[in-house]
This record gives sequence, structure tokens and C-alpha cells, in this order.
Amino acid sequence: MSAQDEIAYRSHVCAVAIDYMSKGHGSVAFAGNVGVSHATLQTWTKDHPEFARALGIGRAKAVMFWEQKLADIARSGIGNASAAIFGLKNAAAEWTAAQAEEAPRQTMSDLELARRIARILELGRQAEAKEEAKAEAKSAKAEPEAENAKPQAQAEHAPPAAPSTPVFEPQAQDG
Repeated sequence: MSAQDEIAYRSHVCAVAIDYMSKGHGSVAFAGNVGVSHATLQTWTKDHPEFARALGIGRAKAVMFWEQKLADIARSGIGNASAAIFGLKNAAAEWTAAQAEEAPRQTMSDLELARRIARILELGRQAEAKEEAKAEAKSAKAEPEAENAKPQAQAEHAPPAAPSTPVFEPQAQDG
């Protein structure tokens, strides 16, 4: 630790850190605000337990700031939700944990992708053909029933048939 860093640290820095970070800023931004490096903050954290506690409270307040900002945007519809989410992801590890738990994505070559798409399309065509065959079979089954129903309907509504008389045609005689 340099003499300048030791001189720069004062106990009131704890309150300043909490106040500054409660507006959504991180510890690196706080370091810039008070004119020291992030490495200096790390040194202060090791050497001054009260400062380590203050940074912990400041981080919690920064998360609270961004969560409140996101909730306000959700309620009012005014503001940039993406920016608030980005602030939350930077301020709180739990907002990025879901990405770490996500299963690795499978990648495939263009050829494999094309083959899979072709297979899906073929399965779709086969399913359509089966449906058409079922519809045709159902239609074919319905046609004979309809044909059988027609003579009955005609017989019910037709006038009684006259008795049939045989028709004889004269045959030609040889001469």
C-alpha cells in the first residue's frame, strides 16, 4: 500500500461509498468518483473491515436501485427495460446465474441442418398423405351407401310401375 492510498482513506469514505453506490453505481465507478484505482479499493477492503462492510452495503443498494428502476418501468411502461436489466446483471451475480445454468447449445453444420429440415418436411408430407387416404376411404365408403339410398328414395316417390309386357320383334324371313 502506498502512502498516498493510506492518506486517501478516511472513515467517512464508508458513508460516501454507500451513498454513491445506492444510486446504481458499482465499486469501480465509486473508485473513479473518489479519485483512486480499483486496486486501491481492494487494498482498503483488506485493511479496513468497516470499508469492506460499506462496499457490501453499497452493492446491495445498487442492486436495489436497479431492481426498483426495472419495477418502475414495468409498472409505467416508461423507460428502457434493457438498460435496467443490463445494470442489474452488472450489479448482481444472481441476475446472470440463469445463463450459467443453461445447457450448452448444440451446433450443427449447414448440411446437417438441411437434412433435418428435409426430414421434417418429408414427415409432414407423409402425415398429409395419410390424412388424404383416410378422407378418400371415408368418401368411398359413403358413396355405396348413398347409391343404395337413391333407389329406395326413388322407389318411395315414383309412381307404381305398369305391368311389363314382352316385346317381340319380327324376325326376317329368308326367301
